[in-house]
Amino acid sequence: MLDRLDNLPRPQADALQISFGLLRGAPPTTFLVGLGVLTLLSDLAAEEPVLWAVDDAQWADEASMQVLGFVARRLEAESTVIMFAARGDPPGGLAGLPELPVSPLSNAQSRTLLSSASSGPLDSKVADRIVVEAQGNPLAVLELPRGSAPGAVAGGLCGSCWILDLNSDRGQLPAAIEGLPADTRRLLLIAAAEPLGDPGLLWAAADSVGLSVSVLDPASADGLLSIRTHVAFRHPIVRSVVYDAAEPEERRLVHRALAAVMNPATDPDRRAWHRAQASAQPDEDVAAELERSAKRAHDRGGLAAEAAFMQRAAELTPAGAPRAQRALTAVDAKLRVGALEDARELLELVRRGSLEPPADALAELAHAHVEYASGAATAPALLLGAAERLAGLAPELSREVFLQAILAADRVGTRSRPNIRDVCVRAASSARPAPQPPRLVDMLLDGYVLMYVEGNAAAARRFEKGLVGFRDDASLGKDPGVGLAAMRVAAILRDDTTWRIVATLFLKRHVQPGRFLSCLPPSSCSPRSRFTAAGSSSVRD
Repeated sequence: MLDRLDNLPRPQADALQISFGLLRGAPPTTFLVGLGVLTLLSDLAAEEPVLWAVDDAQWADEASMQVLGFVARRLEAESTVIMFAARGDPPGGLAGLPELPVSPLSNAQSRTLLSSASSGPLDSKVADRIVVEAQGNPLAVLELPRGSAPGAVAGGLCGSCWILDLNSDRGQLPAAIEGLPADTRRLLLIAAAEPLGDPGLLWAAADSVGLSVSVLDPASADGLLSIRTHVAFRHPIVRSVVYDAAEPEERRLVHRALAAVMNPATDPDRRAWHRAQASAQPDEDVAAELERSAKRAHDRGGLAAEAAFMQRAAELTPAGAPRAQRALTAVDAKLRVGALEDARELLELVRRGSLEPPADALAELAHAHVEYASGAATAPALLLGAAERLAGLAPELSREVFLQAILAADRVGTRSRPNIRDVCVRAASSARPAPQPPRLVDMLLDGYVLMYVEGNAAAARRFEKGLVGFRDDASLGKDPGVGLAAMRVAAILRDDTTWRIVATLFLKRHVQPGRFLSCLPPSSCSPRSRFTAAGSSSVRD
């Protein structure tokens, strides 16, 4: 539908073009990208009804599911249906949409499906066994007989040709693949490692490792792989089985071949990723290329891709300060997409590095942010320690972290030391004075200290002097906590107009995958809880 971009309002068109790398600009928000997709879909649906089917949604990337979930929730009068098929719980971006659970097939239905897919008569005992082992899974009904020759299945000689794990959707390597010639398995591995499905790219890589067209025949005869205008496996599980069963060195060889035939000018990011997968040991050249890819992903608003590129760049950087610095950047990226376990693993790389001040203090701050995002009761003390470390190195940043420590202490309450908020307030009161003119975060910090030391009335007089600053989009900064603190202050002052303006700006700036959802506690997201705590009469607003 990209040929319809000219019909969109300019901000929506720009957001979509930036997302697809067709235009340079500020990273677009999920809201604008979703709105652009919704407008395109509505435009098309005005001409003819639209059915949009997304199969295997559990394997789709999070950013795409966020956008499609946004669109699905807003379809009202359009002649459009979006259907998602997913195994297990739906992806996070689809939570709350109407669901239709698909129950297993009955034994009778399994037999009917098995008969319709069989090329010849089936031995009744074999058919019974397939029906029992499939447990109502239609994929298993279709795939279990394919693990051996038709005659063997019909005669009851199959044995355990394909043992399918119905819970994980993975199986052992089927005999149909295991028995293929080595060159054919290598061609299948190239196809499995190359997600674009581009026949030209596949054959170029195959030629570079000495494979001829004829090696496709055994796989094609069994229907495992077809190559026409697109490279397609019989089922995504076949792709996974082929890739997982390959030896590590064989995978690296294939990724190296794919990287060698990709155009660095037209597809630098995928080439960088293949080079990374082909590397068994640190390689600064590959790491630097991945870092450039991370920057391009960031510019497109691809937060998850940025985080993945930076993580691999850190892993492939030779030991030392550069690796620790890249790992620190990767921690920040992982935090923004809510991948806390990955962030913790990367912190180990940071700790093994030899960072100089102020980078070592920033590493301490990153650790505190990871713990805060996970809801740990230790977060306020860690943030306080980072703020004190930064006081002599980066005074302005130190004041921001003091505010974060106080807000974190409010959040954990008595789950930490009962006096942790008092400790944070006392430490913040001795922080360096605010720069002139003060920033919004400086006014908030001073006001919070005053509120806890002298009470709400004294703090209100301080806040009122700079309340207009809450209405400035730029003043909210990159830290979601600043916006939440501003909303809380507006609630304390019972200024509904300012609260509404700040909340709107906050949503526009911060509600995108990872940033908002991973870094803020659920209670922080509720205007009702904020107003109620402040005693405001405007709970309904």
